Parts: sequence; C-alpha cells; structure tokens
Amino acid sequence: MGSRTALATLVALVLATTKADEASSARAASYRRKGLELYAPQHQIEMVPGTAPVPGTNETARLLEAKAWFEKAVEADPSDATNHAYLGNACVRLDDLEGAERAYACALERDPTNARVLSNWGSAYAKIGNYGRAVELFDQAVKLTPEDGTLAKNRDSALSLIHISEPTRPERISDA
Repeated sequence: MGSRTALATLVALVLATTKADEASSARAASYRRKGLELYAPQHQIEMVPGTAPVPGTNETARLLEAKAWFEKAVEADPSDATNHAYLGNACVRLDDLEGAERAYACALERDPTNARVLSNWGSAYAKIGNYGRAVELFDQAVKLTPEDGTLAKNRDSALSLIHISEPTRPERISDA
C-alpha cells in the first residue's frame, strides 16, 4: 500500500506540475501577443483618403512597452525560445545590442537549429557595421536552412557591405 500511495502522490505532483507549466505557457503566449501588438502594429488601410489610422509618433515608447511584455513572457516561460527571440528583436530595434545578444543566446540555447534567430542576430551586427560577425551568423543560418533564399540574401548583402566598407587590399585584388 505504501508504494501505491507514493505512486499516487507522484502522479498528482506530475499533473499539478503539468497544469502549472500549461498555465505559464498560456500566460507567456498572452504576454508575447501583447508585445507583438506593440512591436509590429498592423494598421488597417482604408481606401478613403484621410480615414486611415495614424501610427503613434513615439515609436521608442511603444518599443519599450513591447520589450517589457516580451520580458514578462520570458519570465513566465523561460523555456520557450520564441520569447527570447522576440525580446532580442525588440532590443535590436532599441539599439541595445548587449540585450539582444543575451536574448538571442538564450533563444539558441533552447533551440540551436533556429535559423531565423541566427539571421536576426546577424542583422543586429550588420546594423552596427560589424559585417564580418554578421556574415558568420548568416552562414550558420544558411547551413541550417539552405532552402531559405532570404537567409542567403542577407549573407550576400553583408558580404557586399564588407567589400564596400573595407579599403582595397592586395589580397582582395585577386578575388575580383
């Protein structure tokens, strides 16, 4: 009888943990949705001139609020790579590369095959002019998802920017 009681206790604990995990995941998804509404608002376009909604003028405040929702999503469900990825994206748009690096690294710890996270991280480096690091990340993304032409295009753009931004060196002349 003792083993049945222990088994019943274990089953109850697993069920309670599962319900708590489901609640955390649902809460995180809700927070993420709220963040996305602020991060990438969809404005309905009306066909009548002058009736379309006017986007908010304070984009930084909107992005800071979106970031706060993504942080809540990470807190509610830290195991979800998507929460970390969206936090990283918000950090990039707010010019917080350190925050983006932390968030993208966490996303990749949870989902190391996420080519989009690698590409977004590469874009963060391209934004600050570190095209070499951007190309490294884009290369990793392309290796994971070679059929995604956007990833290859991002890599090729960063390679072009390296050639434009660096002075011509003798070893580059032979590459032409």
